[in-house]
Amino acid sequence: MNYETLQTEIATRVGIINTNPSQPVAEIVVLPETEADYKRAPHERPRITVAYIGSDYGSGQRDFNSFDVEIVTQEETVNIELHIQAKRLYGASGLYPVLNAVLPIVQGYRPANCDKIHLKNSQLRSTEDGLFLYVLSLIVKTYAVQQVDATTAPNLTQVSFL
Repeated sequence: MNYETLQTEIATRVGIINTNPSQPVAEIVVLPETEADYKRAPHERPRITVAYIGSDYGSGQRDFNSFDVEIVTQEETVNIELHIQAKRLYGASGLYPVLNAVLPIVQGYRPANCDKIHLKNSQLRSTEDGLFLYVLSLIVKTYAVQQVDATTAPNLTQVSFL
């Protein structure tokens, strides 16, 4: 899983809310490299930051009915957060209208190599320095598959037909 690509794909999907390029509803970015860039207050319109937070992994699966080469596959639950920052809660450039526009765009969307996105939770996190921060948590399932170097993988030596 390339988490940078996933963040970018979700940010592009969220960008659908900006239907009028001359008057975008929100600034949409992936999590910046520096805290200073993240904490920079949005100007006239809200800002949505797409952030990969981490993953949870299921137990490894193995098919005992076949001769496998013990490649590990695990279900991976990817945790993504959308941080919506705005100076106002209500009105055209408010946090709540942006949230209401984003919810149907992300819920059920299927990023490449993943299942559909599910909503996990949402909450108003903080209100400091005249800026509201609302966090929408998303989960999406995929599989983590062990990468095998072909030069060190076991060779097939016997084939039997049942």
